[in-house]
Amino acid sequence: MRLHELPLNLSRADFNQKFAGVIITPKNTAAMSEAITGGVIVYVLQFDAEKLTSLRLTVNEDFNEESYQNLSAVVQEIMKTMPDRGYAAPVKTTRQLAWKELIESPLPESGDRSIAAVSSEWNNGKSKASLTFSWTWPGQLLLEYGESQSV
Repeated sequence: MRLHELPLNLSRADFNQKFAGVIITPKNTAAMSEAITGGVIVYVLQFDAEKLTSLRLTVNEDFNEESYQNLSAVVQEIMKTMPDRGYAAPVKTTRQLAWKELIESPLPESGDRSIAAVSSEWNNGKSKASLTFSWTWPGQLLLEYGESQSV
């Protein structure tokens, strides 16, 4: 997973060297993708004049047990990288629902039609991060990770 290659504050020069084929737009954004078992991670990056200031990764998969297992592995990989990214234990987290618990949970009829399989937040005073893995309507699994500098 490329997340470990994308620390906040990564210089634009280092980014351009590591990811020569990825263009930083005039609005200081870049996007790239990475194939993983069972899907594709999409990264959206935001830079200031000198460095990476925020990143977001998403994976959207069909609602089935194999996709759930594949995305659960990505969740665990992200969790393992957090100490290397400068974060201690999450400031807020939920226990991950097992596949059976998730499929037996009814989706809300209105509003946010999703159920979080796991949700975690980190804050180290300099930056903050969040991870959500959920079942969304109409039958998709969505993993989202975001990290940005604190203001």
